Amino acid sequence: MLSSSYSNLESPLRCLLKGEQINFFLKGSAECTLHRLSGLIFRALSRLGIEFIHDIIMMVLEETFVNFTKANAKRIYFKENQYDIHSIEDYEVAMTSFSHDVLANWKNFHQKNESSFSQTSLRIKIQDDSIFFQMENPSEMTPCEYERIKDRFQSFQKHRNIQEAFSEIEDSAEGAGLGIFLNLSLLANAGISAENYRIYTKGNDTCCSLNITKSLIEKGFASSFHKKISMEIERLPTFIEHINEIVRLCKSSTSSLENIAQEIAKDPSLSAQILCWANSPAYMGALQCTHLKDALKIVGLNIIQNLLTATGVFRLLEKHCAKRELKMLWRESQKVSFFATRLAKDSSVKEDVGTAGILSAIGKIILVSLDQETTQEIQNMLSRRLSRNIASLEESIIGISHAEIGAKITEKWNFPASLTSAIRNQYHPYLAETRHASLVSTLYTAIMLKNYTTEVIDYNATEPDILHEFGLDSEERFCAKAKHLQEEFEQSFSSQFVL
Repeated sequence: MLSSSYSNLESPLRCLLKGEQINFFLKGSAECTLHRLSGLIFRALSRLGIEFIHDIIMMVLEETFVNFTKANAKRIYFKENQYDIHSIEDYEVAMTSFSHDVLANWKNFHQKNESSFSQTSLRIKIQDDSIFFQMENPSEMTPCEYERIKDRFQSFQKHRNIQEAFSEIEDSAEGAGLGIFLNLSLLANAGISAENYRIYTKGNDTCCSLNITKSLIEKGFASSFHKKISMEIERLPTFIEHINEIVRLCKSSTSSLENIAQEIAKDPSLSAQILCWANSPAYMGALQCTHLKDALKIVGLNIIQNLLTATGVFRLLEKHCAKRELKMLWRESQKVSFFATRLAKDSSVKEDVGTAGILSAIGKIILVSLDQETTQEIQNMLSRRLSRNIASLEESIIGISHAEIGAKITEKWNFPASLTSAIRNQYHPYLAETRHASLVSTLYTAIMLKNYTTEVIDYNATEPDILHEFGLDSEERFCAKAKHLQEEFEQSFSSQFVL
């Protein structure tokens, strides 16, 4: 159960962004109760540019809520069996049977005593570049509980390795005893020190607080894998000048189709690809197209620019990835590009967002080439919906997302700033500069719709304010749009591009 003074989750988000504290009251299953807050917390973290730690924060909050719920169960059990929880002797006797009677039969115990469980309060506040969480349970810690918690913090400082710590801190009477250690480990991996995570008593309440400052995370959050990626990007060759020249001709108002066709004809492979596109089901007329000049008319120069850029990128990156994975990424990019151009509201956005869609996944090629096993595990976790966002998972596990890698590649190749911004912010559109906001929002929405068609996300994992810009302000409309675009893509454009 989740209650608050707000009628929906968008109102508290606006309050958070104004620096106001918001309060919620939690009761029941940790997973069900906190799931409803997950979207709000993700959006709040996105505004600070630290949404990659969302999953870590949710795990810490869930573990804390579970511990508070167990503390409530303990007090109910002691009272039912007439034990004094503040008596060391009674505490030791009662805890010998607590695990068997309560933890091993949790569902029955919780249902039987549901009305007796206390509500846990959760407070959230944003100030400058920090976000603060505080959970309060209306029951004071006993001396035994305090010593147990203190031992966990000391064990973390001593071991820092969960396998080493397990034999020392395992506690069968009150659960595995690893919850606090796990929380501290998760936070440490994200560059958040143990000093920012506190458990203490305030009056008759037990409190747990977590304070996260963006600047501190950015200093601590770096990995050797991140450095390997930077080196790999540095080793990439410069972009293919011949393709650059064709793109420049396509953009020039003084260029003729004849001139552009002559330049393309210097590259037999490109010529063959363009003729293939012109004869695909999306464009093919009554007669087969056999001349480049005619192909340019059929396909259109804007789409030609997008596809030439994409062809150049994939040529340069193909040695970093097996052909099977490369084809899958190409297909994924095709779909995003198609969805994005259909969503675009004006011609200037449509022209750039097609290219941005094609390039949106190029960072994945570098990731796969350096650590295919980790990349696959990230994808598996996303498929099982263990995370809201692939970029968040990548950043929390390896220190950098494929979106950031893609942006760094486009910077190296001196692509337009608008494209770099779209690729970098494709999963957190609120961080884009105002001049690129429309482009980034369109790309973001296309990616969310594409991910929905592959069952990677659900509607609750999206940014409603962004979707509202495209008239997708309900789950029903979002699902209908995704289905419509998918059908149109498969019928008309699935064979348009050949790798």
